[in-house]
Amino acid sequence: MDFPSNSEQISDPSAALAGLLGQLAWGVRRGYGSFLTIEFGEPRLFVREPIQSVSSDSLDIRQRLSRRHVSVHGIWHLWITHGSWTLVTVNYATSSEESEAAKVEPALTQLDGQRLVSAKFNRSSAEIHLSFDLGAHLRIGPGQQVDRDEDQWQLFAPDGSIVNCDQIGRIALVSGKQPR
Repeated sequence: MDFPSNSEQISDPSAALAGLLGQLAWGVRRGYGSFLTIEFGEPRLFVREPIQSVSSDSLDIRQRLSRRHVSVHGIWHLWITHGSWTLVTVNYATSSEESEAAKVEPALTQLDGQRLVSAKFNRSSAEIHLSFDLGAHLRIGPGQQVDRDEDQWQLFAPDGSIVNCDQIGRIALVSGKQPR
């Protein structure tokens, strides 16, 4: 991963994740493909004002950019992009490899509302293990057949900074106000 110039490598990933501890997970949802998002902490309203596009953009893109986009996110927003993940709850188990929504949604629903109690990073496997108070466990690791420079996950922090983890476990903090 070529980290932006306003970033710094993080030697202790646990410190970067410390703010999540004790926070409630909510708004757990699967996005495109195996993407997974989890909100943590108090909800906030995010507003992206209309953006002037360039004429070479497609009509669809020009129309999307011309609209104001409003969304609700937690003060912490975890976005698992190109990482593989496995979620085990008291009653269900699922993973990023599962394609049937009927097998994924019950586990995601059971994770919703649980409080994060532990976040451990294993540098040798480039995996992070999240444990929750009502028995859920989420493992995030390198994706299958993914370019090593792609992010496994991104954590958007309350101050606008982003913590990125790539496929080989390098973690960086990108400072500054970032769009969501």
